[in-house]
Amino acid sequence: MMHVFSKKRRSRLREIAREEYYIASRLSADASNLSVIKKLAIKNARQRVVQSGEYSGFFSAILISIAMKIIIKLIEHWIDENLLASDVPKAYQLGEPGYV
Repeated sequence: MMHVFSKKRRSRLREIAREEYYIASRLSADASNLSVIKKLAIKNARQRVVQSGEYSGFFSAILISIAMKIIIKLIEHWIDENLLASDVPKAYQLGEPGYV
């Protein structure tokens, strides 16, 4: 599933996930409440992906669904690794979902 998109597109999705994870962490009143951070980051990332216009056309619903699965897996991976938003590297790292 991860390799449906090019490396450039996966990197762009990771960038969106990282930015939204960072923003959600900063906006959350309680930084230890990871479920709120996760929900907020996913919600905002979904809005950005849909509004970007990159996934338009006949298969847009399928492409957006796959893009969101990648973003969700990345955010869950960072939460499972107990990474603070500021600790998430800017580039893909070995072991992250979608890394090639």
